[in-house]
Amino acid sequence: MPPSFPPLSKWGLSRRMFGWLMLFFLLAASIGVGFNYILARQSTERLVQEYIQQRRMDLQFMANLPTMSMFVMDLRLGLLEEAAFFRQELERSLMRYLEQASVTPPYRLTLVAKDGETLLDIRNGRILLKDPLDQPHPPISELWSQAFEDHTFLPSLELARPFHRKPEGTLTDFFLLLDSVHQSPIGALVFEYQVPLNQLLASEERILLFNIGWSILGLSALFGIFSLIVDHHIRPLRQLTGAVEEMIQGRLDIPVQKVGFGETRILATSFEALRQRLSESFEEIQLRNQELADLLQEQQRISSQLRESTSRFDQLAEQSRSFVWEVDADGRYIRISTVVQTVTGHRPEELLGKHFTEICPVTERAAYLEAFAATTEHGRQLSLPLKQIIAKDGSTVWVNSRGMPLRDEAGRIYGAHGGDTDITKRVQAEQDNAHLQSQLLHAHKMEAIGTMAGGIAHDFNNLLQVMNGYAQLLLAKKGQNDPDRKALEQISTTGRRAVTLVSQLLTFSRKLESQRIPMDLNHEIRETKKMWQESLPRMIQVETDLDESIWPIIADPIQIQQVLLNLVHNAADAMPGGGVLRISTKNIPAHDLPADVRRQDHSGNVVLLCLSDTGHGMDQKTLERIYDPFFTTKEVGKGTGLGLASAYGIVTSHDGFIQCKSEPGRGTTFQIFLPATEQSEKRSFGEEEGKLVGGTETVLVVDDVPEIRNLTREVLESGGYSVIHAGSGEEALDIFRKQSAAIDLVVLDLNMPGMGGLRCLLDLLAHNPLAKVLIASGYSVQGNASELLAQGAAGFIGKPYRMQELLDTVRRILEQET
Repeated sequence: MPPSFPPLSKWGLSRRMFGWLMLFFLLAASIGVGFNYILARQSTERLVQEYIQQRRMDLQFMANLPTMSMFVMDLRLGLLEEAAFFRQELERSLMRYLEQASVTPPYRLTLVAKDGETLLDIRNGRILLKDPLDQPHPPISELWSQAFEDHTFLPSLELARPFHRKPEGTLTDFFLLLDSVHQSPIGALVFEYQVPLNQLLASEERILLFNIGWSILGLSALFGIFSLIVDHHIRPLRQLTGAVEEMIQGRLDIPVQKVGFGETRILATSFEALRQRLSESFEEIQLRNQELADLLQEQQRISSQLRESTSRFDQLAEQSRSFVWEVDADGRYIRISTVVQTVTGHRPEELLGKHFTEICPVTERAAYLEAFAATTEHGRQLSLPLKQIIAKDGSTVWVNSRGMPLRDEAGRIYGAHGGDTDITKRVQAEQDNAHLQSQLLHAHKMEAIGTMAGGIAHDFNNLLQVMNGYAQLLLAKKGQNDPDRKALEQISTTGRRAVTLVSQLLTFSRKLESQRIPMDLNHEIRETKKMWQESLPRMIQVETDLDESIWPIIADPIQIQQVLLNLVHNAADAMPGGGVLRISTKNIPAHDLPADVRRQDHSGNVVLLCLSDTGHGMDQKTLERIYDPFFTTKEVGKGTGLGLASAYGIVTSHDGFIQCKSEPGRGTTFQIFLPATEQSEKRSFGEEEGKLVGGTETVLVVDDVPEIRNLTREVLESGGYSVIHAGSGEEALDIFRKQSAAIDLVVLDLNMPGMGGLRCLLDLLAHNPLAKVLIASGYSVQGNASELLAQGAAGFIGKPYRMQELLDTVRRILEQET
């Protein structure tokens, strides 16, 4: 590499010269500034002294005014009238002189008597009366002693710097008034003023700045002239060094200019001759190098084509996740690309010589051989859009296999070639999409069935209310030995069983009110175990594996027990010859949730309840209908078909998810995922209440069903109440507005045509906020009776209710304090 020389600069050639010049410039500037400063200081001192001398002359002039001594003498002699006259003349003379003297405020001129009394006071051009707060002047005796000490009463003025000076204090000068006969002091004229330094020195400051500016300007001009002279001599050398630097960098096409004079010009001529010789030699070298570069480039191009032709096949296949193969007429691999290892895990050398069906499932080999035969025997195109390959790790890889027959020069087929493209992710995505679509359709179906079940249950409740109510009324009127009592008791028992059936329907449709509290799932399993132990056949063995550190859940204990009982009895029915029932609990963090559970919008931690049996299992067709209400595989009379439906409704209403996995002959497993909570477990205990008697108050019964309305009236009248009834919300409001003072309680049905029960409740409370309203319904609005109580209802009773339950509830509400 050629050496690199730094360019020759002006500073490089004349650094010492410019250094001494800069030093001289700074020294000359400092001397000029100092000299001008000294002159300005002397001039300012002189101006200040002249100003002070002028003020002293003014003071002497004012003290020698004839009216001054006449005024003071008349005052001493007690000639007040003449003194008043001279005082006026003296004031006019002093004011006129002060104006002509151009004394700059602030100043004060005071005439002081011998005893120190102020006779005359002039401040800033105004004559002032005597101010008692003024400090008295020194006695005349003190001023007389100072008169022979060169006026030491005046403070000195020190000038610190030539600009923006400010006086240090007020200057005070005085002049004694002497008696013309005895030459003794009879008074004094005291003059206090400040020297206007800023005004006096402004012109001197301008002169100082002007002189300093011209000094710097002159030196700058001198420095510039000297720089031009130096640059004139240095520029040729700098240009010459620049040309040499271009030659060193290899730029020989730039000619060297003949600059300067004398030896510099001769040196530039020599460099130009050297540049021409070097340029000719360099051109010849470049020509030889270009020939060598062309030969090398041609060789590299040929090598690159060879490498590209050998690797293009595998590269294209690898980018497309496809491996290319060739097989002989028997279907054995004779060539296969390296991408097959990425897709299936098999190395190419492991597959050479093997039949292509050896890595395919046994059940699919016949179809693949048939398609291969059509290609090798009839020359058709090979097409297997969904071909399965068993990977080296045992997993299934889905490929799209396409191929063409291989022909020799005579046209005979001696094999086939083609490629397999990995489509495993696409197939899995399609399978997942189908699974999700199935889950969505199932959820829509269950929602529709739940809505229908809720409506049916509501109508059943109304029918059961009438049947059970009249049965209870008849039972209350029959004695123990009445021949009809047994039949009525059977009707009542059957009615209660129907109520249980409706309750399961409402649970499935998620319209039944529940009381949810933080609870321990293990505790509920142990409590429920006591219920089923007696009913399960002894040949069924129950195994439990409960995680003792299980997280709490928010749930209704009664409904959870109902789910457990339904699943346990179903498992027992599936094992008529005996078996094993396994129940386990487990904590599952959010990040470990299965993919199908995460699709159910469960984003937090969950608790898993698992029940497995070794029974006969179910096929896929049966699995799709197990949650349908009234669907059962049991014999007639051995099942209602609501056990799993109500379990599904309870789990779903608890924001949970239930899964069922079963195969014929391999048993059934139910997995229930319930959201975990951080709240502590709470146990609720029932409180027994004594029966309440009836009363004599007036009750308004509102129900659109005449049978229920009449039944409720008869039950309340049997308790001693006066009853008014209405068939709609509008009629109830009209009656309540007219007789609100006489009505003590309103029993209101929610599900009525027209304005409905909820709106009627709000209108009743709007008319009388203290009104007591008992809500009666087969299920609460939105499945939550607490919302109705928050709106102002006094109580809630679910249909169908027993006669005594209605009387107790009415009595309790009437005795509540408003």
